[in-house]
Amino acid sequence: MAARRTLLVLIALLVAGLLLHLLLRVLLPGGWTGAKLLMLAAFLGTAPWTGLCAANGLLGFLIRLGCRDPVATVFPMPAATTAPLPATAIVLTVRNEALPPVLRRMQHLLAELEAAGAADAFTLFVLSDSDAAFAAQELAAAAAVRAGHPDLGRIRYRRRPNNAGFKAGNIMEFLDRHAAGFELMLALDADSRMSADAVLRLVRAIQADPALAIVQHLTVGTPAASGFARLFQFGMRAGMRSWATGQAWWQGDAGPYWGHNAVVRIAPFRAHARLPTLPGGASILSHDQVEAALLRGAGWAVRVLPLEDGSAETNPTCLPDFLTRELRWLRPELWLVLLGFLLLGLSASGSARRRRQAC
Repeated sequence: MAARRTLLVLIALLVAGLLLHLLLRVLLPGGWTGAKLLMLAAFLGTAPWTGLCAANGLLGFLIRLGCRDPVATVFPMPAATTAPLPATAIVLTVRNEALPPVLRRMQHLLAELEAAGAADAFTLFVLSDSDAAFAAQELAAAAAVRAGHPDLGRIRYRRRPNNAGFKAGNIMEFLDRHAAGFELMLALDADSRMSADAVLRLVRAIQADPALAIVQHLTVGTPAASGFARLFQFGMRAGMRSWATGQAWWQGDAGPYWGHNAVVRIAPFRAHARLPTLPGGASILSHDQVEAALLRGAGWAVRVLPLEDGSAETNPTCLPDFLTRELRWLRPELWLVLLGFLLLGLSASGSARRRRQAC
């Protein structure tokens, strides 16, 4: 694994160095200005991530091109078994969502599990962090689904009076108070879609490896009509499988967790994945990668299955919606920092333009 990671770092440095060389050839003529320095600083801040992504994609592409079974090369799948499935809580977290369409997707998953003869191992928990204005309609939607299900105990709804700790706090509160008797948790977001085959694939994988705490499934975008979403989904489907394959090849059992479309072993997660608070008592918003790091630091394995079949999520329909979704993970005080950099860049660019006009 050390040799693989060394190779990754070398490729990433090569890519970043080449891009830096090209950028300097553009910036050096005419001397340095504030705008050019800001551009260079922005590039240096993103260069490691750019190099890492390029290395992941290249390695994954070579694995997928050269291996007969690229998924098994980076994630050996367990042999078929007839052992009983472990009790699994399907944990669906929602906040201020239109619940009926979300629950229809869950009904479809439960029906598929029933058809596969696996329904007895799964119970759906709808964990709401919604505002009070959504409470009545959520209760009605959950009651309607329960009324149409032969086993009422397999579908449960719980709404917290406050959203302390946000999504991570919602899940941990559930694990502390309501998860007795369950060994595994299938983590889903409101826009998640999974087939029974994909769910059972994850459950069997984690069941076969007692050292495995999280198995993260690859996801693709659900069909969309807007041009932005379709373009984004093309890149997601065409690029993510190579990117995730390369990442799984060098990360091994120290992989990432994306917070949804994944199966989690409850006991180690509850014991080791409690998030610390930030200075000043604020909660960590982008929690999933931190939880994966805490589990790996405690000696548990976290792996990504670079297979997208049967696992999907909804993508934003336009760029502003995409930016809004991504910025949910950014604390308000960091917005001020970004705004300051933007104003500095505009000011430097304006000054350079005025100097050129004066000449």
